[in-house]
Amino acid sequence: DGRLLDALTKGDAARAATARTELTTIGATLTGINRQLRKDFPDYAELVQPGALSIADTQARLKADEGLLTIVTSGADVYSFAVTREGTNWARMTGGAAKTGKAIERLRCQVDPLTCPNEASDADLNAGATLRSPFVAKGYAAFDRTTAYGLYRDLVMPVEATLAAKKTLYVVTSGALAGLPLGLLPTTAPAPGEDGADPAVLERTPWLADRYALSTLPSVSVLRALRRQPGGGGGGSVSFIGYGAPVLDGPNKNGRGAESMFTVFTPAGPDGIALANPQVLRTLSPLPGTATELSAMAKTLKATSREIHLGAQATEASVRADPAIRRARILAFATHGVLPGELRGFDEPGLVFTPPAKPSPQDDGLLAASEVSRMALSADWVILSACNTASSDGTPGADSLSSLSRSFLYAGASALLASHWRVADDSTAALTVETLGLRQANAGLSRANALKAAMNAVRTGKRADGSAVPGWTDAWAHPGAWAPFTVISNGE
Repeated sequence: DGRLLDALTKGDAARAATARTELTTIGATLTGINRQLRKDFPDYAELVQPGALSIADTQARLKADEGLLTIVTSGADVYSFAVTREGTNWARMTGGAAKTGKAIERLRCQVDPLTCPNEASDADLNAGATLRSPFVAKGYAAFDRTTAYGLYRDLVMPVEATLAAKKTLYVVTSGALAGLPLGLLPTTAPAPGEDGADPAVLERTPWLADRYALSTLPSVSVLRALRRQPGGGGGGSVSFIGYGAPVLDGPNKNGRGAESMFTVFTPAGPDGIALANPQVLRTLSPLPGTATELSAMAKTLKATSREIHLGAQATEASVRADPAIRRARILAFATHGVLPGELRGFDEPGLVFTPPAKPSPQDDGLLAASEVSRMALSADWVILSACNTASSDGTPGADSLSSLSRSFLYAGASALLASHWRVADDSTAALTVETLGLRQANAGLSRANALKAAMNAVRTGKRADGSAVPGWTDAWAHPGAWAPFTVISNGE
């Protein structure tokens, strides 16, 4: 493409013709390769190049209490589709793509200030908040419920009559929408004069997360395999394995993912694989709270300290060589997450571990998505308590999952619990432990329903049985604390 463009701009017809011929040949070669990949690795092809599923087939694969909500942007418009066993509905928000994008950018900025555009002012972020606000103290901006309700009104409400009385909602989104979990959308308009910076107001706000148990799908076509067979995992013989709290030397400013210092990488090794620079990874902030989080998970699941690998033991080499990981029923990673483009030279996401003294293909301190896809897992659930592990990777046509999440599903995990933005240690520990505890106490409870109940508990400080959530503060009423995680699965 580059050579063709250069030839055309210089008026070199002969070189342009040669480039066109090469492009035609390369296109035919890639078509053949894709055809062979789909034939030899159908599960992988379905994951990364999903084929269409008809409405009738989709309806046949949904249970009586389930619905499917798909929201996609096409050109300047945004389309919403709702499907249940009984019926379908769709709506178009004409010219709504730009408006929706700006609304999502604003809300993302308020749950994760480090994603704010440079022109955003403190007044924009904290309108209505005072210096005494627990949200300001925790680093959260005042949450704009009016903007969030507008997204619900424009994107969900027009098709929601079809979803009436459904308990579980499978969600498929793309583009900017993929970076915002729909659970944080209020289902009623804010009352005039209500203080959106008041924790009590946010506690009693009705959210979409209260109405449905939400589960994210990589694509609609996942439903094709959903009812045909269980997920790739299904649970191993080891109850729990956790890795986290890597040894890092940077300043501990704003929790996970606070720095964007990924500016250099180590040149590719002899096998052509680019390696992360351990010295750069080491400048990230340490995460002491993740040790507490993993310990709390282990206690909830009645695992021992032997199943937790922290500090110097939390290395990429250990993860890749640990035989227990292949047999773990629940696998948890509590560390920094890296998105594509944050580390120059890498176009894929990964998880950060204790950097080695010298990088190698077996251990450069970053477990990349392509490396995850070559693992063999049998996990019922993988918990990615790392930042941005559920976010779209920002590339053109990016779908609702980063390739990191997709890679864990392809490696054999049945489902993931992954975060959409940089998360705080205290509320994250509470949310993940509450979710696991609910599933542990009731094996019949779906993952999505367990997360739904856990989010309510973290937001209000009270569990369904009336008991208090340990360590709760009113700052947790903010969606930045209770809404970052989503269930991503190949199905229950």
